[in-house]
Amino acid sequence: VFKTKSIGDDVHSFLESLSEKDVKKALSVIANIEKSGGDFKLVIERMAEQLRGMLLLRNGFESNERDIAAFSLADIHELLEMVTEAYSQLKYSVLRQLPLEMLAVKWCVILAKQESRIMNFESGITSMGAVDMKESKKEVREEGAIKVLDEEEKTNDKSQITNNQTN
Repeated sequence: VFKTKSIGDDVHSFLESLSEKDVKKALSVIANIEKSGGDFKLVIERMAEQLRGMLLLRNGFESNERDIAAFSLADIHELLEMVTEAYSQLKYSVLRQLPLEMLAVKWCVILAKQESRIMNFESGITSMGAVDMKESKKEVREEGAIKVLDEEEKTNDKSQITNNQTN
C-alpha cells in the first residue's frame, strides 16, 4: 500500500530533479513511486499543488509549499501546463507512469536542448555586435521583402495568363 505521507517528498524530489535537468534522477523517482504502488493521479495532483504554491509564493502570496529557487516563473508556468497535460493523458495511458516519464524526458532532454540552441544562437548574435546585428536584420527584412515581391509577381503573372486565356 502506498503511503500518502511520502507523496509530497516524492513530488519535491521529482521537481528538484527537473530543476537540475537530471532525467535519470527524475525517472528513478517515478520508478520508486511505481514500485511502491503509487497512485499517479494523486502524484500529479500533488505536483500541481506544489507548483501552484510556488507560483503564489513568487507573486507575494502565502503558501505552505516549499519553493525550488532554480525554477523561474516561466518554468513554473510551463511545468503547470505540462502537468495538466500529463494528468489528462493518465486516463488513456497504457502504463500508468508513462505520462510523468514523458514529462521528465521532455523537460530534461528535449526542452533543455532547445534552450541550449537558443542560447548559442543568441550569444552568436550578441558577438556580432550592434552594427552587424542591425545589418543582418536589414538583410533579413530585405530578403523577406524580395520573397513577398516574388510571390506577388507570381500571382500577377498567373492572373495575366488567366486573363489572356479568357480574351
